[in-house]
Amino acid sequence: MSPRLATFLVFVVNGVVVGTWVAAIPGTKERLGASGGEFGLALLVAPLGALVAQQVTGQLLMHVSSRRLLAIASPIFPWLVVLPIAAPSLPTLALALFLFGYVNTSMDVTMNAHGVALEDVGGVSILSGLHGGWSLGGIVGALGIALALQVGVEPLLEAVVAAVLLLLLAVFAIRHLGTGTVRTEGAGGFHRPARAVLPLAAIVVLIAFVEGGLTDWGGVYLDQGLGASASFAAMAFAALSAGLFIGRMGGDWAKDRVGSIRLTQWGMFLTAVAIAAFLILHDPWIALAGLAVAGVGLANTVPQVFGAAGRIAPGGPSLSAVFTALTLAFVASPAIIGTTSDVVGISNAFWLFVAASVAVGLAISRVPVAETNPRFRRSA
Repeated sequence: MSPRLATFLVFVVNGVVVGTWVAAIPGTKERLGASGGEFGLALLVAPLGALVAQQVTGQLLMHVSSRRLLAIASPIFPWLVVLPIAAPSLPTLALALFLFGYVNTSMDVTMNAHGVALEDVGGVSILSGLHGGWSLGGIVGALGIALALQVGVEPLLEAVVAAVLLLLLAVFAIRHLGTGTVRTEGAGGFHRPARAVLPLAAIVVLIAFVEGGLTDWGGVYLDQGLGASASFAAMAFAALSAGLFIGRMGGDWAKDRVGSIRLTQWGMFLTAVAIAAFLILHDPWIALAGLAVAGVGLANTVPQVFGAAGRIAPGGPSLSAVFTALTLAFVASPAIIGTTSDVVGISNAFWLFVAASVAVGLAISRVPVAETNPRFRRSA
């Protein structure tokens, strides 16, 4: 097995775990009897764990190979999806989500650093395809929960079975990751990210606000905003992930022809149109299709920013800085959408995603995307 395929499988493992949890969010909220604001506050604990992990992982990648870090995080992460699904109260849910967010982000930063190194060694664009593996995993995880609900199997049991299978897949994949990803870029001590990464961090905040908000609240919108069944609402993340997967499978090809800036700009405008359409038409099936189209639009935005940041020396801390900005958006998104939905309703709250998407589309042409590296400009 090639290191590229093995890394793709690691992305799949991470996606399945995240997809399993996200699809279980509406049922968990209902089981705990939490309001939108209360549940939103519990959800933001996961990004808080992620903030801690980003600072630690960014520094570790200066001295430890990404392969070694993935060998630790990949077998552990599948088991952490069981904890929030089994949580008996909001405080225990918050604790479970802190652990979930920490390990998820440690794995996420590391596998993206691994992918950047493989791109540099191979000389071809692969990051969008690797993120396509994550989206494929998200589809599988969400469909697993939806199928479990449909046939009457408890989501907790489905999560345990998934954890066992994913553990085996992770152990197999990490044996073939290769050794060309050691990130020892400097001497010991704390390494600050370059100032050149700040514009990328700013733009990823809005992108992550949209993607994270649709991820966490898409199912809740179908359930509460449109009155869909629990099994139908669980399909929301699967639809979004399907769009992300389709878009990312062609993302590397598209980027080499139109460049990162145009790819990001057109994608965010498509996302804005898709969300506005299903909010206006107010139909569950149209909303499901709209989430898929929004996924296509969002598909190649974050991979472009991650790839650019990973090549701004020092790569580990620079990549970590972008992840920190992304996580801050994930911290804000649940609380903003949750409290806004309590005041104006979930449907009206979703218009914030339209506004953020349009803002990115208008601003991205003014944000330098790794100007010193031609990989992020249109190919000659």
